[in-house]
Amino acid sequence: TPLDVWEPVGPWIKPQRADQYAVGYASTLRGGGYEFSAEAYFKRSYNVLDFVDGSDVILNPRIETALLQGVGRAYGLELFLRKQVGDVTGWVSYTLGRAEQRFAPEVGAGINDGAWFPSPTDKTHDLSIIAVRPLGRRWTLGGTFSAASGLPVTYPLSRYVLDDYVVPEFGPRNSSRLPLYHRLDLSLTRTSQRHEVQFGVFNAYNRFNAQSMSFRQSTSDLLRTEAVQLSVFGIVPSISYSFRF
Repeated sequence: TPLDVWEPVGPWIKPQRADQYAVGYASTLRGGGYEFSAEAYFKRSYNVLDFVDGSDVILNPRIETALLQGVGRAYGLELFLRKQVGDVTGWVSYTLGRAEQRFAPEVGAGINDGAWFPSPTDKTHDLSIIAVRPLGRRWTLGGTFSAASGLPVTYPLSRYVLDDYVVPEFGPRNSSRLPLYHRLDLSLTRTSQRHEVQFGVFNAYNRFNAQSMSFRQSTSDLLRTEAVQLSVFGIVPSISYSFRF
């Protein structure tokens, strides 16, 4: 995004590194008609970066003064099943996982008193279902359903008044979550020897998934706080054409 800040490794920022371990099992079932796999993983990260609480990062010429480096861990189980026979083919994938990080207090600095807390990209549940069905010789109908746990966020838990200003008091870092994310994408494709036309619908049932959540003071009642959800896309139709030569 335009607000992303890129800072190179240097005297104040150590390079990030990680150790990752994985063990898995894969099998072909029913004469090759089905494929199944399962994999468990664990990852340990070092010198993970995050910002100090309340840090000012916009146009900060000394961004390293607003950063902390700690450790991270990610672990989980991934399941995958593919169907390759019959009128309807496709696959299902599901991941149950956690991604956490910790920043121990040093000279008064730290996050969440040095306790483990969810990483910004943590998703406890992540499900995808893809199905494809031919309609005659040239037409193909496809669908993709996705569902995932909402990303971690930090919500205000209370507030107080200071010099006639209402000041929010936020809870522990990433201790809350956005609502469940889910959507359905559909496509209808016509394929010939050199041409392909695809009609698609992104987010077919017009689900407004939360990208972020902010809070504001109600204009009608100054003692009431309102939650405001930001959603980027509802239903989006599309048409694409491909020509091979």
